[in-house]
Amino acid sequence: MSNTQTKNVPELRFPGFEGEWEEKKVGELLEFKNGLNKGKEYFGSGSSIVNFKDVFNNRSLNTNNLTGKVNVNSKELKNYSVEKGDVFFTRTSEVIGEIGYPSVILNDPENTVFSGFVLRGRPKSGIDLINNNFKRYVFFTNSFRKEMITKSSMTTRALTSGSAINKMKVIYPVSAKEQRKIGDFFSKLDRQIELEEQKLELLQQQKKAICRKSSHRNCDSKMRIVKIIHIGKIAK
Repeated sequence: MSNTQTKNVPELRFPGFEGEWEEKKVGELLEFKNGLNKGKEYFGSGSSIVNFKDVFNNRSLNTNNLTGKVNVNSKELKNYSVEKGDVFFTRTSEVIGEIGYPSVILNDPENTVFSGFVLRGRPKSGIDLINNNFKRYVFFTNSFRKEMITKSSMTTRALTSGSAINKMKVIYPVSAKEQRKIGDFFSKLDRQIELEEQKLELLQQQKKAICRKSSHRNCDSKMRIVKIIHIGKIAK
């Protein structure tokens, strides 16, 4: 076994960075709190709320884009507050594979709370050792996901808790510069993937349009996208 396998040193690394990465339990970095539970009559207007789908579908959040609203009093607004750098985890679901999905808040929210279906992890004592952009990935690695599922419980619904996540481990570079470089790299990669998915969606819409307008009644709606791409190239 090589040194890179026995120590906390990544096999693939940006040039200019050396030394071992830090390994800590999540409980050394974050303190957890359960979210707000209210009757359905309180929802639909009021303050913004971070919901399950917001966290599950996004590794990072800008609270200006939240669509959920809930009426809360000043005490609830304080107790269930949302701040820049908070990390939310999906807490409960019918499917265990949906448990523990993370999402980090990247902006400075105002009048925002979070749902009881998610957990809030906030940097301990206001000291944040992990870059916000890097948080998007350090809590979503394959090893972290496997440990999350192992430590979650399943009865009628799958469930995790702050005490369970506290015991899990993360490995991260001590250098804030290295964290930022990794976070920026993956952010750009995610953006490129998003653009490619948008292109694919457009091609799928074009395919359906061609089938609808085709003079052939037996147009194959399952025609491969690649054929449309070839048609486009020939047309050029």
